[in-house]
Amino acid sequence: MWDKIKKIDRKYVWAVFAVLFSAMVMLYFKGVFIGASQTDFNEMDANTENVPLSAGTVRQSFNILNDMKYIDMLLANTGEKTETVQIVLGNAQTGEVLGEQTVEVAPSNGMEQQIHLDMQTNGIDAGTELYVEIQSDVQNQDVYVCVDSGEYEEQFTQNGTALWYRIRMSITYGLVSLKLFFVITGFFVLVSALIFFVPIKGTKHYNVQMMFLVLGIIGGIAMAVMNPPGQECDGWDHFLRATDVSYGNVLRPFADVAHKDGVIRVPENINDFDFGLVQPNSSYGTVYVKNLQEQSFAKDTILMKYDGGVTSISYYPQAIGIFLGRLFGLSMYGVFLMARLFNLAVYMVIVYFAIKIIPIYKQLMAVVAIMPMMMYQAASCSPDALLNALCFLFSALCIRYALEEEKKLNWKNAIALSAILLVIFVMKYVYICIGLLVFLIPMKRFGEKKDYWKAFGIAMIPLVLIGGYLLLHMFGSVSTLQATTDGISQTQYLKQHPLMLPKVIVATIVQQFDYFMGNVNTLGWLKYPLGALLYIVPCFVVGVACVNTNEMSKKLTRVQKIICVCAGGLCILAVFVGLYIGDGVNNAVGTPVVHGFQGRYILPVLPLLFIGTGSKKIENKIERFSEKAVGGMGLMTAYAVIQLVSYCY
Repeated sequence: MWDKIKKIDRKYVWAVFAVLFSAMVMLYFKGVFIGASQTDFNEMDANTENVPLSAGTVRQSFNILNDMKYIDMLLANTGEKTETVQIVLGNAQTGEVLGEQTVEVAPSNGMEQQIHLDMQTNGIDAGTELYVEIQSDVQNQDVYVCVDSGEYEEQFTQNGTALWYRIRMSITYGLVSLKLFFVITGFFVLVSALIFFVPIKGTKHYNVQMMFLVLGIIGGIAMAVMNPPGQECDGWDHFLRATDVSYGNVLRPFADVAHKDGVIRVPENINDFDFGLVQPNSSYGTVYVKNLQEQSFAKDTILMKYDGGVTSISYYPQAIGIFLGRLFGLSMYGVFLMARLFNLAVYMVIVYFAIKIIPIYKQLMAVVAIMPMMMYQAASCSPDALLNALCFLFSALCIRYALEEEKKLNWKNAIALSAILLVIFVMKYVYICIGLLVFLIPMKRFGEKKDYWKAFGIAMIPLVLIGGYLLLHMFGSVSTLQATTDGISQTQYLKQHPLMLPKVIVATIVQQFDYFMGNVNTLGWLKYPLGALLYIVPCFVVGVACVNTNEMSKKLTRVQKIICVCAGGLCILAVFVGLYIGDGVNNAVGTPVVHGFQGRYILPVLPLLFIGTGSKKIENKIERFSEKAVGGMGLMTAYAVIQLVSYCY
């Protein structure tokens, strides 16, 4: 028996271990799949106060997410004896009293103490407004209610007077089952583990782009379904713009096809959609999603004033999804999900071909493309998904044309590069610097010099004409967006102080480097940090990049490597400058650092930085390197999905 066991290939033993380990992780996080959810009204960074209860009534209204099991709240007693108060739970909509409880508040020298209330609701719909009322009939009582003060909704009253307070309490609900999430995440972890450890019989290696495609589809769908709508940076704005494009505004900023500038077309019931941010660990995601599922997407439309510009091509994938969602009569949530899924599909297809055609650093590109932040953007309404994919595709084509010498290039190849670069420029002009990669391609790849210059000239025609028009349009918009002080704009200030900008950029990198690296793995509006992945993901990517060499990568010359680094570095530098000059809201005139830069802006050009700094002396002798690299990042993305759900539900 033991001899038979010893003959089992180690890779299968490791595969079983990986699956068992994944199952243990799921059991450890069982509260994500099925458990008691909680709404916490106790903010750690809020201003706190104590409201006296003496011979009065304090009332707090709130909306429940599910059947409620109990309430924990904070009270304080400044006296020397135990005080008694009456607490009532009721339905704010019907006035029905659902429960009463008398509690004793022990002396605490004014320090807060937790009061546990066994108050349950059964059969009351999620989203119903309830209230908890604390009553006292004793004059000069020493009991105080602990509250957060701030700009909260008017749901708190003291003796009938509405105040900007909120009782510091938490509400715990019954079991909540997320079966769809369990199935998707479990399958995702299983596939990642199998790719990581078990090769397909009869094949030497997994196909890198197919690994990316399988993991990306599963992980992307999990992200799209489980991330509450609009939680990505500027998520609501992106959805509004995509909706406008879906109604026919398909040529902005070149032409006003559907309507004039300054407005967007939206469904007439747009104001009925209660969009908001789901705070971490608030459990609000359940009610939030349910409300959107119950809202229909009106067939009639209105023109809504909108100051932000719309670049139509950035929202084509999302607009197709929204159009089909409207056509099929889906709910607001369904339409939002369709926009995300089409955005994800376009990202997956483009990056699949980018990984397939790039002759070097395939594993690095796949690992970066399936990072948690990249998948989060791909499975959202953000146009950054298309931008990231096109940057990968442009980089892959340039490197392929530079290193593979079998096929002669012509003007059609140049036009393809020009078209991709033009779309990148239209979407975010700062990434035009990636166009330097065309200088990786030797002139001899086109045959004679005249063929090279012919292809170069033809490719430049659309760039000059369309790019020139956009530059004129862009300069006008930037001048209105930049900050001004005493009649001096940011641009004028920099002209008067030419050394200021380099100092600002250096200071920004030195002072905020940790922040940039942290928010590469912080999802949502930088509200959902991914715990240990903040450090593990960057280290893993660097490790993959250092050993991701092959015979083809050794053909890169020193000049070509410098071009890769310059193209990536100039894109990042252009983002800094663009934000400093064009974002007048976050960057006042002469501010010492650039505000508004996020680490995710580096991701489209991150492979270029590693390609340009790779060493020819390192030989990769790791067995099944592709499976371990891509599968390993797949496991991290699965963990990110688990974290996302634990934050939102």
